[in-house]
Amino acid sequence: MQYTKNTVTGASTADAVVVLIDARKGVLEQTRRHLSVLQLLRVAHVIVAVNKIDLVDFSEDVFRGIEADVQKVGRELGLGADGITDLQVIPVSALDGDNVVDRSDRTPWYDGPALLEVLETLPAADELESHLESFRFPVQLVIRPQGALAPDAVAGDSTSKATGTTAPTRARSPKVP
Repeated sequence: MQYTKNTVTGASTADAVVVLIDARKGVLEQTRRHLSVLQLLRVAHVIVAVNKIDLVDFSEDVFRGIEADVQKVGRELGLGADGITDLQVIPVSALDGDNVVDRSDRTPWYDGPALLEVLETLPAADELESHLESFRFPVQLVIRPQGALAPDAVAGDSTSKATGTTAPTRARSPKVP
């Protein structure tokens, strides 16, 4: 779930997102959650990089299967509608740089652009139509209580049961409805 929280935070102000999928594992529940978050946040450009394609011997069948699964999930979530204009799937090997900066000779069956080509052709922020942009307020930090209050303070008792001493009580602020 930590990855989903990070996706929400990162995507909250993004116009484009690159989602990585391990070619050996394919589309997982986590992938579905991430794509769902991107749809909810109306990220305009979603690029799915099927990484570690080298570990499946640059298999077109493996890539096409993952690509079909991604497209299916995308259709189920409504990607391609409501502000999301782009859903691209690219086979990459980050280790060897295949289809990262330049097109790879080891994926002759893939006729699309390399990852960097896609990123370089995305519209700049000032080119986006302002009426399509929605207000987003990024949340950078979530603080959850970690039991910092002593049990006695929660109960409203200012007397320490262990020592029998009484600590001065602080004035309480009025509760806001």
